[in-house]
Amino acid sequence: MDVGAQLRRAREERDLSLSDLSQITKIRVALLKALENNETLTISGDFYTRGFLRAYAAAVGLNPEEIVRECLAQEAETQLGSTGGARQAEEGGAGQGRAEGQRASRARVLLGAGVAAVALILYVLWFVRAGRTSIPAPPLDSSKPSVATAGTKEPLREPALAGADAETSSNSAVDAAMGFTTLTLQIRAHKECWLAASADGQRVAYRLMPAGDQETIRAQDGISLGLGSAGALTMFLNGAPVRSLGKIGEVVNVRMTGENYRSFLSP
Repeated sequence: MDVGAQLRRAREERDLSLSDLSQITKIRVALLKALENNETLTISGDFYTRGFLRAYAAAVGLNPEEIVRECLAQEAETQLGSTGGARQAEEGGAGQGRAEGQRASRARVLLGAGVAAVALILYVLWFVRAGRTSIPAPPLDSSKPSVATAGTKEPLREPALAGADAETSSNSAVDAAMGFTTLTLQIRAHKECWLAASADGQRVAYRLMPAGDQETIRAQDGISLGLGSAGALTMFLNGAPVRSLGKIGEVVNVRMTGENYRSFLSP
């Protein structure tokens, strides 16, 4: 079964229309149809097409990395077939070959323009959403946890040592006794990985993290994560290392809260 057919079947098994999937992934219906019909650009050199494939696959429960690999293999086979077909067309009639080439070129130009437009729209929507949901951080106070702010970036810091740990542990115990815990999750990608994240019910990340990228998420009530390749990430929760959530290429969905966050920490 080709990649487009796999995507379509997975979508239909989840009883999702193309419009539903467009709302989830923020990808236009026309581009979703193109993915299902295998009408993509050269995926090995197109960053956005790979991102769309990963977003589609993650939304319907497929492995994003396997879908991309299968698409690459399928494209290679298609290119070999196209080379043989072009040779036959040239032998049978040069005019027909030129007409088919012109149609293919127009299709690539139109799809390329659509990909660029969607990428721009997604960036604008992300920028507007980030500006609307950001909460200014209050002045730092070493004796109190800071107010949760979602989606901010800052360098990862290793867990505090010795004396600092005593004060942090004391504050955490007080917060837990009062039914209140501030969650701070720091994420570093050592390999490419799709990340979907929400903090306190607000989406704060929905993007492809390249190797070396970082993301910091803060929340009061809970953090929900959708990972396209769980083994590609290193995470710290409230300064403590997070245990492995899966392997490279494994799709994982988790929710961290003030009640269960300790279960995600390394022993």
